[in-house]
Amino acid sequence: MPGFRHRNRSRRGRPKVYARITFVSEMLSKENKNTQERQVIVELRELEAMYLADFEGKSYEEIAEIMQISRGTVNNLVKSCRKKLIDAVLNKKEVKIV
Repeated sequence: MPGFRHRNRSRRGRPKVYARITFVSEMLSKENKNTQERQVIVELRELEAMYLADFEGKSYEEIAEIMQISRGTVNNLVKSCRKKLIDAVLNKKEVKIV
């Protein structure tokens, strides 16, 4: 048949499945009116712990030894930093490192 093309010929592998995302659009649509709410304060030790975990690929035990703190504290610092940075990105806030 001239001009006939198979529909799936150009696509290889499994078809894309898109995840349903609801909270991001809701968070992006909210506008913060107070200027203090437009800033996220990240402590230097939170940033250091997250950097060592995510960019250096170190375990929490290794980070605890490097920073001379407990593993539980490392977990809390990394979790807190991630939460603050996600809040800053989703709500278009300024990040202040202290």
